[in-house]
Amino acid sequence: MTQDKSTLKEVETRLSDLPDDKFLKVIELLQGVQSRPEVLQTMSQARPRLGRLRPPRPPTAQRVFYSPIEDLLSDLDDAAAEGRIARDLMRRCWFVMKAAVPPALMQAWEGRLAASKRDRGKVRAVALEVWAAAGAGLTTAVASVVDEPEAAARIFGANPPMDLMGQIGGVYRIADEIETLKSKFPDFPVPEIEEEDISLIQETLTRIKAEGKGDASLLIWVLSARMASPLSFMRHFQGDLGDGTATGAQLVAASLAHLEGAVRRIEHAASGSPSVTSLASNAEQLAAELAAAREMAGAAGAKDPRLQAIGGKLKAMVLEKVIANAEQDVLAIVPRIGPDGDMTEALKVMPTRQDLVRAEERVRAVRKAAKFGGKVGLGEEPAKMLAVIKKEVVTYLDAMLDHLAKNPAEAGARAGAEQHVFNSARMIELADGPSAGYEILKKGQEKLEKSMPKPAEKKG
Repeated sequence: MTQDKSTLKEVETRLSDLPDDKFLKVIELLQGVQSRPEVLQTMSQARPRLGRLRPPRPPTAQRVFYSPIEDLLSDLDDAAAEGRIARDLMRRCWFVMKAAVPPALMQAWEGRLAASKRDRGKVRAVALEVWAAAGAGLTTAVASVVDEPEAAARIFGANPPMDLMGQIGGVYRIADEIETLKSKFPDFPVPEIEEEDISLIQETLTRIKAEGKGDASLLIWVLSARMASPLSFMRHFQGDLGDGTATGAQLVAASLAHLEGAVRRIEHAASGSPSVTSLASNAEQLAAELAAAREMAGAAGAKDPRLQAIGGKLKAMVLEKVIANAEQDVLAIVPRIGPDGDMTEALKVMPTRQDLVRAEERVRAVRKAAKFGGKVGLGEEPAKMLAVIKKEVVTYLDAMLDHLAKNPAEAGARAGAEQHVFNSARMIELADGPSAGYEILKKGQEKLEKSMPKPAEKKG
């Protein structure tokens, strides 16, 4: 079992690097054993890419049923606490809805969907009926067992989150509005929304309230799950969340719990050997979430112990995994003068591709950390590390060039020296931008040409 988990961890690490065809083959194999907990995590991470690659499947009543809620589905054990919906719970909701619908009507829906040939208008017409039945069926089922724990457990499973069940029913009452807005944001996760999109969502919220369709904050709940930064998204609609509705308060609390959970998951991943660029990207996203949470909390946000704890954990993780000893990865690819002061042999030993990739990833990660470091209390630490990297790369490069100027090596060493100049310029480019990298490359090539001029080409 330990060996299986180790193999699965390796698959999970390499999954994002696989070509599309091989990725789909691996997923097909994993689906055969996805009941295992360790496989569920891998499948969860693969779903966004899987959704992009797979051609649309034929519409069925069950797929139409899941559509308004699919962005909230989760494999997490504490899905409800983090404002998400466990897949097993939604399967139970489907059975509740199916049991409340006459078999003849269900057959009619399936027939119309099969005959629709994926025509959007025809599928939407059936979907509206399915969603209406789902909203009515779930609302009735929840109301019938709200004070009967044993009956609720028989229908929805042990210790069902009844507040969440009521909210799911409420989502179906505004499913048409949800699906209309989701079509505006086809990519998942959505990095940011435009002002015109914010206005459109606000208009929809106003209309839901005016028409008495239910709790408008449920719309924000569903759409936030489609965003790369849910709390940053919710910040635009803080007035709609703070209007006294219980759902609005629960949504903010659950989103904060989701943020805490995300930090824990990244910490767990960081305890292994993750890509530092992926780690920095995840930390950057969570830093944006943290900033949004503080803004929503107002003046109390700066002293909120939960927000302080999140910031502290992000800071410690970035310091330890991204910034600390970053120069070691970079200096592994720079030229070194041998103990006897000679460069000839040293220039014959070039950094491996693995060394180069590790060094590039490290510089990219530190530079990314410099952009969001202020949000998690890193201050000038990332910028200081970039300065150290730039200084040491230039120092070692200059040492090599000066040594070659004083001790011209045989022509065979030139290729290695040129590669070191290029590698060093690449590090400076990543740390300080293209213009700085170009200057290093230009000066390095000029000095190299003076000390080790290329042999004149022989004329035929």
